[in-house]
Amino acid sequence: MSKSPLTLAALCFTLGSLSAQTIDTWVTSQGAMFEASVKTVVPGQVTFILKDGREQPVPLANLSDRSRAKLIESLGLGTAPVPVAATTPAPAAPAATTPATPTTAPAPMTPAAAPVAGAAIEATDIAQINALIGQDSTVVGTVTEVVTLGAAGHKLIKFDGTTFNIFISKQMLEKSTDWILDDLPGKRLQVTGKLESYRDAPQIKGNTPSHLVRVQ
Repeated sequence: MSKSPLTLAALCFTLGSLSAQTIDTWVTSQGAMFEASVKTVVPGQVTFILKDGREQPVPLANLSDRSRAKLIESLGLGTAPVPVAATTPAPAAPAATTPATPTTAPAPMTPAAAPVAGAAIEATDIAQINALIGQDSTVVGTVTEVVTLGAAGHKLIKFDGTTFNIFISKQMLEKSTDWILDDLPGKRLQVTGKLESYRDAPQIKGNTPSHLVRVQ
Protein backbone atom coordinates (compact mmCIF):
# COMPACT_ATOMS: atom_id res chain seq x y z
CA MET A 1 0.00 0.00 0.00
CA SER A 2 1.44 3.45 -0.94
CA LYS A 3 1.95 6.09 1.76
CA SER A 4 -0.39 9.08 1.95
CA PRO A 5 1.11 12.43 0.86
CA LEU A 6 2.23 14.77 3.63
CA THR A 7 -0.44 17.29 4.57
CA LEU A 8 0.06 20.60 6.37
CA ALA A 9 -1.83 19.28 9.41
CA ALA A 10 0.39 16.19 9.58
CA LEU A 11 3.49 18.35 9.22
CA CYS A 12 2.44 20.69 12.03
CA PHE A 13 1.63 17.68 14.25
CA THR A 14 5.07 16.29 13.60
CA LEU A 15 6.73 19.63 14.39
CA GLY A 16 4.97 19.66 17.74
CA SER A 17 7.08 16.67 18.79
CA LEU A 18 10.43 18.35 17.91
CA SER A 19 11.53 19.23 21.44
CA ALA A 20 15.33 18.92 21.03
CA GLN A 21 17.05 18.76 17.65
CA THR A 22 20.76 18.02 17.50
CA ILE A 23 23.13 20.15 15.42
CA ASP A 24 23.76 18.66 11.97
CA THR A 25 25.50 19.69 8.74
CA TRP A 26 23.23 20.95 5.92
CA VAL A 27 24.03 21.76 2.29
CA THR A 28 22.46 24.46 0.09
CA SER A 29 21.51 23.92 -3.54
CA GLN A 30 24.74 25.76 -4.46
CA GLY A 31 26.93 23.36 -2.48
CA ALA A 32 27.65 25.60 0.55
CA MET A 33 27.46 23.87 3.94
CA PHE A 34 26.40 25.14 7.38
CA GLU A 35 25.87 23.59 10.80
CA ALA A 36 22.54 24.05 12.58
CA SER A 37 19.59 22.34 14.24
CA VAL A 38 16.02 22.40 12.93
CA LYS A 39 13.52 24.59 14.80
CA THR A 40 10.41 24.63 12.59
CA VAL A 41 9.31 23.53 9.13
CA VAL A 42 6.36 24.95 7.21
CA PRO A 43 5.44 24.46 3.56
CA GLY A 44 8.16 26.21 1.57
CA GLN A 45 10.52 27.10 4.45
CA VAL A 46 12.58 25.63 7.29
CA THR A 47 13.92 27.67 10.22
CA PHE A 48 17.34 26.59 11.53
CA ILE A 49 19.09 27.50 14.78
CA LEU A 50 22.77 28.16 14.00
CA LYS A 51 25.60 27.15 16.34
CA ASP A 52 25.79 30.70 17.73
CA GLY A 53 22.09 30.60 18.68
CA ARG A 54 20.78 32.77 15.84
CA GLU A 55 17.63 31.70 13.97
CA GLN A 56 18.04 31.47 10.17
CA PRO A 57 14.99 30.89 7.90
CA VAL A 58 15.88 29.14 4.63
CA PRO A 59 13.51 28.39 1.70
CA LEU A 60 13.27 24.62 1.15
CA ALA A 61 14.09 25.21 -2.51
CA ASN A 62 17.50 26.52 -1.38
CA LEU A 63 18.45 23.17 0.20
CA SER A 64 20.07 20.35 -1.73
CA ASP A 65 18.08 17.19 -2.48
CA ARG A 66 20.15 15.29 0.09
CA SER A 67 19.47 17.89 2.82
CA ARG A 68 15.74 17.82 2.07
CA ALA A 69 15.83 14.02 2.34
CA LYS A 70 17.69 14.28 5.65
CA LEU A 71 15.09 16.78 6.86
CA ILE A 72 12.35 14.25 6.11
CA GLU A 73 14.21 11.60 8.12
CA SER A 74 14.77 13.98 11.06
CA LEU A 75 10.99 14.62 11.18
CA GLY A 76 10.37 10.86 11.24
CA LEU A 77 8.24 10.98 8.09
CA GLY A 78 9.94 8.16 6.20
CA THR A 79 9.64 8.82 2.47
CA ALA A 80 6.79 11.37 2.71
CA PRO A 81 7.53 14.46 0.59
CA VAL A 82 8.30 17.81 2.24
CA PRO A 83 6.29 20.53 0.43
CA VAL A 84 8.65 23.04 -1.19
CA ALA A 85 6.05 25.62 -2.17
CA ALA A 86 2.38 25.74 -3.09
CA THR A 87 1.97 25.90 -6.85
CA THR A 88 -0.95 25.80 -9.26
CA PRO A 89 -0.56 23.01 -11.81
CA ALA A 90 -0.27 24.30 -15.36
CA PRO A 91 -2.79 23.00 -17.90
CA ALA A 92 -1.57 20.18 -20.10
CA ALA A 93 -0.28 21.33 -23.46
CA PRO A 94 -1.99 19.85 -26.52
CA ALA A 95 -0.05 17.21 -28.41
CA ALA A 96 1.92 18.70 -31.29
CA THR A 97 1.75 17.00 -34.65
CA THR A 98 5.23 18.21 -35.63
CA PRO A 99 7.82 18.86 -32.91
CA ALA A 100 9.10 22.42 -33.03
CA THR A 101 12.82 22.93 -33.52
CA PRO A 102 14.21 25.35 -30.90
CA THR A 103 16.38 28.10 -32.30
CA THR A 104 18.39 28.51 -29.09
CA ALA A 105 19.08 26.30 -26.10
CA PRO A 106 17.37 27.36 -22.85
CA ALA A 107 19.64 29.12 -20.35
CA PRO A 108 20.60 26.98 -17.32
CA MET A 109 18.89 27.87 -14.07
CA THR A 110 21.12 29.48 -11.42
CA PRO A 111 20.68 27.89 -7.97
CA ALA A 112 19.24 30.23 -5.36
CA ALA A 113 21.68 31.59 -2.77
CA ALA A 114 21.22 31.58 1.01
CA PRO A 115 20.07 34.74 2.83
CA VAL A 116 22.66 37.01 4.47
CA ALA A 117 22.99 36.63 8.25
CA GLY A 118 21.48 39.55 10.15
CA ALA A 119 24.72 40.32 12.04
CA ALA A 120 26.99 40.18 8.97
CA ILE A 121 29.45 43.08 8.49
CA GLU A 122 30.08 44.41 4.99
CA ALA A 123 33.66 43.65 3.90
CA THR A 124 34.08 47.30 2.89
CA ASP A 125 33.42 48.47 6.48
CA ILE A 126 37.11 48.26 7.48
CA ALA A 127 36.65 50.49 10.56
CA GLN A 128 34.11 48.12 12.11
CA ILE A 129 36.10 45.04 11.07
CA ASN A 130 39.32 46.40 12.63
CA ALA A 131 37.41 47.21 15.83
CA LEU A 132 36.47 43.52 16.13
CA ILE A 133 39.95 42.00 15.58
CA GLY A 134 40.30 38.98 17.86
CA GLN A 135 36.55 38.29 17.97
CA ASP A 136 34.37 35.78 16.11
CA SER A 137 32.44 37.67 13.43
CA THR A 138 30.56 37.23 10.16
CA VAL A 139 31.69 39.27 7.13
CA VAL A 140 30.02 39.46 3.72
CA GLY A 141 31.18 40.95 0.42
CA THR A 142 31.67 40.46 -3.32
CA VAL A 143 34.62 38.24 -4.31
CA THR A 144 37.01 39.66 -6.92
CA GLU A 145 39.49 36.78 -7.21
CA VAL A 146 40.78 33.58 -5.62
CA VAL A 147 44.60 33.54 -5.56
CA THR A 148 46.88 30.52 -5.18
CA LEU A 149 49.88 31.53 -3.08
CA GLY A 150 52.88 30.15 -4.96
CA ALA A 151 54.14 26.61 -4.52
CA ALA A 152 52.71 26.43 -1.00
CA GLY A 153 49.22 25.94 -2.43
CA HIS A 154 47.43 28.17 0.09
CA LYS A 155 44.37 30.10 -1.15
CA LEU A 156 43.56 33.79 -0.63
CA ILE A 157 40.03 35.03 -1.36
CA LYS A 158 39.98 38.78 -2.09
CA PHE A 159 36.95 41.09 -1.96
CA ASP A 160 35.91 44.17 -3.92
CA GLY A 161 36.73 47.58 -2.39
CA THR A 162 38.48 46.31 0.74
CA THR A 163 41.73 44.85 2.12
CA PHE A 164 39.77 42.18 4.02
CA ASN A 165 40.47 38.64 2.78
CA ILE A 166 39.96 34.97 3.61
CA PHE A 167 43.04 32.76 4.00
CA ILE A 168 42.72 28.98 3.54
CA SER A 169 45.84 26.93 4.20
CA LYS A 170 46.79 23.98 2.01
CA GLN A 171 46.42 21.70 5.03
CA MET A 172 42.78 22.76 5.46
CA LEU A 173 42.13 22.39 1.73
CA GLU A 174 43.44 18.80 1.86
CA LYS A 175 41.23 17.89 4.82
CA SER A 176 38.01 18.14 2.81
CA THR A 177 36.82 17.64 -0.77
CA ASP A 178 33.88 20.03 -0.17
CA TRP A 179 35.81 23.25 -0.87
CA ILE A 180 34.21 24.94 -3.95
CA LEU A 181 36.25 28.04 -4.81
CA ASP A 182 36.65 28.28 -8.60
CA ASP A 183 33.24 29.90 -9.21
CA LEU A 184 33.48 32.50 -6.42
CA PRO A 185 34.70 35.60 -8.38
CA GLY A 186 31.74 37.94 -8.88
CA LYS A 187 29.60 36.25 -6.23
CA ARG A 188 28.54 37.49 -2.80
CA LEU A 189 30.22 35.40 -0.10
CA GLN A 190 29.65 35.26 3.65
CA VAL A 191 32.34 33.92 6.00
CA THR A 192 32.25 33.29 9.75
CA GLY A 193 35.32 33.00 11.97
CA LYS A 194 37.83 34.82 14.16
CA LEU A 195 39.00 38.16 12.77
CA GLU A 196 42.79 38.48 12.63
CA SER A 197 45.29 40.96 11.19
CA TYR A 198 48.08 39.87 8.84
CA ARG A 199 50.44 42.47 7.33
CA ASP A 200 48.00 45.23 8.30
CA ALA A 201 45.13 43.54 6.45
CA PRO A 202 42.16 42.02 8.35
CA GLN A 203 41.35 38.42 7.50
CA ILE A 204 39.46 35.32 8.59
CA LYS A 205 41.04 31.89 8.22
CA GLY A 206 38.76 29.38 6.53
CA ASN A 207 38.90 26.22 8.61
CA THR A 208 35.90 24.35 7.18
CA PRO A 209 33.81 24.66 3.97
CA SER A 210 30.65 25.24 6.01
CA HIS A 211 32.04 28.62 7.16
CA LEU A 212 31.86 29.94 3.56
CA VAL A 213 28.31 30.54 2.30
CA ARG A 214 27.20 32.00 -1.03
CA VAL A 215 24.50 34.57 -0.32
CA GLN A 216 21.97 36.74 -2.14
